[in-house]
Amino acid sequence: MAAFLSALMVFTFVLAVLAPFVPFALLAVRGAFPGALPFCILFSVIVLEKIYAMLFRMRTKELFRVTQDWTSAAVGVSYSLAMYATITEFFGRGTGVTVLPAALFGGGLYLFAVALRYRAFDHLGRHWAVHVDRGTDSSNQLVRTGPYRLIRHPLYVGACLECLAVPLLLNSFWSLLFAAVVFCPLEVLRARFEEGFLFAAFGEAYRDYARDVPGFLPRLGRRGKRGPGA
Repeated sequence: MAAFLSALMVFTFVLAVLAPFVPFALLAVRGAFPGALPFCILFSVIVLEKIYAMLFRMRTKELFRVTQDWTSAAVGVSYSLAMYATITEFFGRGTGVTVLPAALFGGGLYLFAVALRYRAFDHLGRHWAVHVDRGTDSSNQLVRTGPYRLIRHPLYVGACLECLAVPLLLNSFWSLLFAAVVFCPLEVLRARFEEGFLFAAFGEAYRDYARDVPGFLPRLGRRGKRGPGA
C-alpha cells in the first residue's frame, strides 16, 4: 500500500510539473482565439504558485515517502485533473471568456482563497506538512491562532475555494462541476482523516477545540477562543 501511495505522489508531481506547459501546447495545436494567450499565462502562473506552495516548500524525500496518508495522493490527483480539465475545456470551447461576471467572481474568489491559504501557512509555521499523518505528535503545539480561531481547516477550505475559482475564472463550467463533486468531497475526507491523528496527538485539548470551533464554516457572530498571539 505504501509503495502504491508513493507512486501516486510521484504521478501527481509529474502532472503538476507538466501543467504550466499544457496551455501553450494546446495553444500551438488549437491556434489563437480571443483571450487565449493572456489566460494561458494566467493559468500557468496559478499552477506555478500552487506547485511552489504545496510541493517545493517541503523536502522532496518527505513528499514521496507515504505511509498512511492516502488523502494526500487522492486530493493531489483530483486537483491536477480539475486543472487539466479546466484548461482543456477552455481550449475545446475556443470562444474565450464569455460569461464575464463568472470570471470576475472566480478571480476574486481565487485571490481570497490564496490569501486564506498563506494566512494559515503563517500560523502553522513548522507544523505544516503535505502528509497529514506527520507533524501531529504530542510534542507539537495545537495551533488556534489566526484563521484557526474561526475554523479548524482553513487550508482545506482555501483549497476547495481555489479549485472552484479557477474553472469559474476560465468559464470552464463542466470542470467546475468536477471540482465540486470530486475534489471538494475528497478535501472533506482529508480533513476527517487528519482529525483522527489530531485527536490521538492532542487528546482532550483537541476535543475542546473541536467543540469550540467549527470545521469549515465560521459561526456568524461568534469567534473561537483566542490563543496566544492571535
